[in-house]
Parts: sequence; C-alpha cells; structure tokens
Amino acid sequence: WAVDETSGRISFSFADGKIVSAPAQVVGTYHVSEKTFTWGWKHPNVLPNLQRHAARVRDFGIEYGSEELTTQRIPCTEKRAWEFTALAVLLAEANGAYCLQTTPDTFVFLTFGEVELKHNVQAS
Repeated sequence: WAVDETSGRISFSFADGKIVSAPAQVVGTYHVSEKTFTWGWKHPNVLPNLQRHAARVRDFGIEYGSEELTTQRIPCTEKRAWEFTALAVLLAEANGAYCLQTTPDTFVFLTFGEVELKHNVQAS
C-alpha cells in the first residue's frame, strides 16, 4: 500500500500487476500504548487536504455537543477509533474505511471514496 498525501489517494499494488486506488481522508491516529486517538481535523502530521472527513465529524460534534468529537486528542479504545471512523464514513458518504499500521504503536484510520482498478502492463 501507499498513500500519496499530495493527491490524497491510497493505492494497493498486487503481484499480478493490478493497482487499486481511491481518494482517501485521514480520520485520525490511534496510539496503542497510550490508548489515545488524535483527530485528523487538526493533526500536526495530516495535510489540510486530507482533513475534510474528520472535520465533518468535528462539525457534527459541535452541533450535537459531543466533547469526544470536538477534543483533538482523547483517551479511547481501538474499537472506539473504528466507531469514530464509521461515523466519518456515514457523514462524508464515503465508500469505506481502512486502517494502516505506520509504526508498531500507531494506526492511521482512513476513509476512502470510489475505488478504481487498473492493470499495470509493465508487471508481467
């Protein structure tokens, strides 16, 4: 897998030459040892073009008075991080969600849009 932060796309390459890609947004990061979730809407390592779906969750939290949706870093479980991501999928009308492990202690939760399938003719 690879994430192109500039274009905002996640892609997966397979041995048979197929490449699957989709637009992606960062919902937030989960830190295993700290048991904390940091929202993507103001994450220091997330580019502004990848924060839109997380910002929709924050706006929803403001509207309905939810502290956990409007506090940048909160204690939570990995299960709760998935629930936040599911809410982002719903509010942003995304096609799905994915979780990347970037370090042994950090998971990045993403939403993704319409999936494209291509075949790389050079991979034979």
